[in-house]
Amino acid sequence: MKKLISTLAIIIALCSLNACNEANKPSDVSVPDSSQITDTSKPDNKKPEIKDVKIADVEKAIAEALGDGYLCTADIPEDELIMSCIGRLNTDNIEEYIAKKPEIFAQDAVYIIKCKQGYSDEAVTIFNEYFAQCISYIRQYPFDVAKVKGTRIYRFGDVIMYITAGAAYTENDPEAEAKLAADEYKKIDNAIKELFGETPENLAVMPEEDDKKGGFDFNDYINDSDFVIGG
Repeated sequence: MKKLISTLAIIIALCSLNACNEANKPSDVSVPDSSQITDTSKPDNKKPEIKDVKIADVEKAIAEALGDGYLCTADIPEDELIMSCIGRLNTDNIEEYIAKKPEIFAQDAVYIIKCKQGYSDEAVTIFNEYFAQCISYIRQYPFDVAKVKGTRIYRFGDVIMYITAGAAYTENDPEAEAKLAADEYKKIDNAIKELFGETPENLAVMPEEDDKKGGFDFNDYINDSDFVIGG
C-alpha cells in the first residue's frame, strides 16, 4: 500500500512539473522591431523660419511675378520722396529703402524699407496713414479703386513693404476690375511667400467711410528741408 501511495505521489509531482514547464514556454507571437513601428504622432506644424532677404530681392520678385503688369518701373527721385509714405519716416531709423512709381498715370506704388530694430511698429503706422490718404483720394476721384483697396502692407522683422501694384484696368466694370486686382495680388502674395517662407498678415487698415481727412497732412512736413534718406 505504501509503495502505491509513493508511486502516485511521484506521478503527481511529475505532472505538476510538466505543467509548469508548458506555462513558462515563450510565446510564438513575435514582437515587432521598434524600427518598423509606424509613427502615428501628428506632424510638426511649426511655421517655417523667416529668411534674411534683401529688399532688392523683394522688389525683383514682385516685378517678376507681375511681368508686364508691373508698372512701377521708375525710381522716385529724392526730392519727391517728401510726398510719399517714406517722407514721413524718421530717417535716422531707416537703413535702406526702395521707392518705385509708374511712368504712366496710375495709383501704383512700391515702397520697401529696412529699418533699425524697434522701429517697425511705427513704420507700419506711418504706412497706414499714407494708405488712409490714398483711400480718401479714390473716394473723391474713383480711379484704380480695386487696386488701391487691395494694397498690401507687409512686415517681416525689420523689412516693411507697401505694395499697390498690378496690371492696369481701363474698362468700366467694377466686378471685372476687382477680379483682376485680386488675381494680381495673388501673384504678389505667392512671390512673397516664396521669398520668406510664408505669406504674412496684411497690416493695411481700411479707414471708415466718413474719414474726411483720410490720412496725414503733407503740409505738416512739406518744408522739411532736412529730409534726406540715409543722410
